[in-house]
Order: sequence, then C-alpha cells, then structure tokens
Amino acid sequence: MQNIGKMITEQLRNPNELDINLRMEFGPFETVHKWKRMSECYEFVGARRSKHTAVAYKDAIYVFGGDNGKSMLNDLIRFDIKEMSWTKTGCMGTPPAPRYHHSAVVHMSSMFVFGGYTGDILANSNLTNKNDLFEYKFPSAQWVQWRFTGPEPVPRSAHGAAVYDDKLWIFAGYDGNARLNDMWTVNLVGENRQWERVEQKGQCPPTCCNFPVAVARGKMYVFSGQSGAKITNALFQFDFETHTWSRICTEHLLRSAGPAPARRYGHTMLAHNRHLYVFGGAADSTMPSDVYCFDLDTQMWAMIQPAPESQIPSGRLFHAGAVVGDAMYIFGGTVDNNVRSGELYRFQLSNYPRCTLQEDLGRILRSEQFCDVLLLVGEEPAAVLAHQALLAARSTCLRDKIMEAREELSARVAAGEAKPLEPYNYQGKPDLVIHLPEARPDAFRMVLTYIYTDRIDPTERLIEERPASDDTIQLVMEVLRLSLRLNIPRLCGLCAKFLRGNLCLGNVLKALHAAHVSNLCCIKEYCLRIPLDACLLCGRGISPGREPGQVVRRC
Repeated sequence: MQNIGKMITEQLRNPNELDINLRMEFGPFETVHKWKRMSECYEFVGARRSKHTAVAYKDAIYVFGGDNGKSMLNDLIRFDIKEMSWTKTGCMGTPPAPRYHHSAVVHMSSMFVFGGYTGDILANSNLTNKNDLFEYKFPSAQWVQWRFTGPEPVPRSAHGAAVYDDKLWIFAGYDGNARLNDMWTVNLVGENRQWERVEQKGQCPPTCCNFPVAVARGKMYVFSGQSGAKITNALFQFDFETHTWSRICTEHLLRSAGPAPARRYGHTMLAHNRHLYVFGGAADSTMPSDVYCFDLDTQMWAMIQPAPESQIPSGRLFHAGAVVGDAMYIFGGTVDNNVRSGELYRFQLSNYPRCTLQEDLGRILRSEQFCDVLLLVGEEPAAVLAHQALLAARSTCLRDKIMEAREELSARVAAGEAKPLEPYNYQGKPDLVIHLPEARPDAFRMVLTYIYTDRIDPTERLIEERPASDDTIQLVMEVLRLSLRLNIPRLCGLCAKFLRGNLCLGNVLKALHAAHVSNLCCIKEYCLRIPLDACLLCGRGISPGREPGQVVRRC
C-alpha cells in the first residue's frame, strides 16, 4: 500500500509523466439518445421492404428477405457502418426461397435463417409456411441448407428466434391456421442435427405471433405481439437453464415509474447492456415512433426523450433492427398508407454506468451506520434509527419534529435536566429522540424505506405475497395514512394507485373498515363503488381468491 501511495504521489507531482492507463474514457462520444438518418438503400442495391430481418456481424448490418409490396424477396444486402454505404452481397450456393416473416440470428461467423412465409403474393399462389433452416457463412459468402431426421417444428412464420449456449431456439409464431406457443431447439455445433421440443414450465406467454425476442443475461425476453383477445403489454422472461417462463410483474411495487409501452405487434426489441429497447409497431390504431427502455436491474420502463436535433423516424411496423457497438439501427418497415420504406436510422444508446444512489441510501439505512436520530414508533415503542438530513429533506413534518426535538433538548439543557448536545460520535444511541406513538412500526419502516430509496415493496416481509391479500391491503392503507400525516404527497399518490389496482371483492370489506377507522375518505368512496351487492346476494360470502377488478355475477 505504501508503494502504491508513493507511486501516485510521485505521478501527481509530475502530471506530464502520468501513466497513460490512468485516464477516464467516457463513451459514447455521440449525443446519447439522438436519432440520425443514415444513407438510404437505393432501389438498384435493394428494394424498399418490410417483414424482413436484420442482423449485425462485425461492423456491418445484413438485411435478408421481406416483401416490397408486390413480391417476396430473398436478396441479402449489407450496410457497412464505417463506410456508411449499402452494397449487394454476393453468395455461393442456393439461397432460401423468397420469403417474409422469417427469423435470422447470428452464431459465431454464420447467419441462420429459419421458416417464414413463401409464395407468389401478387398471384396469390403457392403461399405456404416453411420450417427449413439455412446457414449463411459470412467468410465464404456461402448458403447451406441444413437437413434433419426425426421430428421437426411445424412450418411457421412471424415467430421468434434466439441463440444461446450454441443452440438455436424457436418460439411460437403462426402455422397458417392458428397461433402457436411451442418451443424447439437445435444444436448449431457438432454433428447432432436433430430438433428437440422444449418442455416449457412456468407462466408461458399465450399463443402469439409478430413479436420480438431479445436475449440478455442468460434469459430470453418476449414483449407483446399478436395474441387475439389475449394481447397484452406484458413482458415475459424465459430461463434457458431451467426452461421456465415468468411474467415480469412490478405492479406491486410502490414507486414513481413510467408505464409500460402500449400493447403492440410488428415492433422491435433489442438488448444492449442492462436495457431492452422497444421501438415502433402497431399499437391498436396507431403507429408510435417512441423508444421505450426496460432496465433489467431496476425492472422499470421509461419512455426515452430523443435528444435535440434528432431526425426521428416516422412510426412503422414490420421493420427490423440490430445493435452494432453502442448504437441501434432501424431499417425499412411499413409506414403510412401501407408504403414500404428503405430508410435506415441510427439511435445512439447509453453506456453510462447505472446510478446507484437509491440503492446506496437503502444500504446505509439497513446498516444503521452514521445514524443521528432515534425514532420511537408505536404505542409500545419500537426503536428506529435514521439520519436527520434525509428525514428533513423528504418530509416537512419530520423536519418540524426534528426542530421541535432539538428545541426541547436545548430547553432541558438550559434547565440543567440534560447534558449539552455534543457532536455525535456515532456510538451508542443518538441523543436526539422523536416520538411517533400514533404510527405502526412496520408501516413507518416502509415509509422510511421510501424516504431513502423512492420505492417500497409492500409484499416483501409478508408471508402471503399476493398484492391483493388482506395483510398487504391493510399495510398499504396504514402507509397511506402515515404519508398523509408526514406530508409525503408522492407516496400518497402511489399508495392510492396501488389500492385502486388491487382492491377487489375478496378484500373490499376489510379495506372499507380500515379506511373508515383511518378516516381515509377517498378510499372509502372507492370501496363503496365496488359492486358488493352481487356478493351479498350470492349467500356464499366473498371469495378470497377473487382477482382484482373481477366482478361476481348474480346467482
């Protein structure tokens, strides 16, 4: 340690001799979240198109197939990131038949194209789904069709594809008659060229098509898509190791987070670092041009505001995207009036390290280090340690209580009843004490967690972790009452939003009683609007398993 300190000291004395490795490089050097229109692909290189695929390999984007509005395509065109130019890609061997709604992924130095819809769309003849697999070898520009023995996935289009653990994974899609949600995998290395059906577990997405998939941190993510009446804006996660699906659910968290993107289909979702980026698609009757970002660490959605002077693409669906370096590229798609696009756009992604302020403050609260105020909470006081500065900054009521406690202590010192307040050495209990006899300790600890971290999980310490359970509802009601008393308006709004989303026939009577006891008039009014008469007429009481928002029919 002394040698390291001596070396740094010497280098600081001689700034011109600093080790070139001791430097801070912050990227990207382009404006973050800025859209830029790149060179358009001219017709003599490749047609304007939609329902195609785009993959990244080294410093280039490869676009295959799609349709130009009149016919299906099977050309392979290339955009060079450094040269910023489009070229046709020569190839050896027999390429896949013209197609759209296929999938394309990269593994090592090859691109794998699976399935899709083929035929003559203008003559409406020979239209069929495929389940063939082609490999394009980038170094030799050669197409090779793989042959299989044994069972194979049914022919399909508008499916999802991913590469993980040297395997190709195929999920869901449309077989010409119905949407699917089966999964198949095949080894991309070795001699064992056989498809294997995956036994999926957990909360599997509904049958769907025209959805994107993205792979990050050993998981595959699926967002929205066409699922008929079941279409939602849910985000699903598939664990490749355990073959288990789970729906990423954050509704039970009380925090200031943006809403998820609206349900849609024909969009793209691309992974970069800890984020998933969603762009475009058809959201009901609109084609939004917003970019949404899902943070895998915080489990939060955010709509990204484009940087000034951005050249924002118009809304579109059935486009394709790829990530090269720290930028997302979007090519083609169907825009207004069913017109195909040949535009290429670049969106600068962020490489900044994640802000950990809220987590750091949460850790310092849990560790009880450097605390300088003691709060005695409840009728049978529970001791809670905290930091004056944070309490005062986040709650005017707590700031007033801190000032009152200081004045009271000063008066006691002046009367000779207490020792003068000395600088606290962070050993033992603080001299400054605040009494909160009207608060429930568990609810106050939750409020305190929000003060430090800006978020709380009401189900975290409960045995029954259902957001709509009686214990959870009553705890959030108490948190709401406390946040009103302590003048924390944002937490009040989050609690009210949580209750509106989770009050149901299974918990409304207890919630109504708790709201009456706590004098929460707004919650009482909301409870009274829930149709209780149907439950009372049933004569069987209230079903505790009833889901939030679900109405019971009269018997």
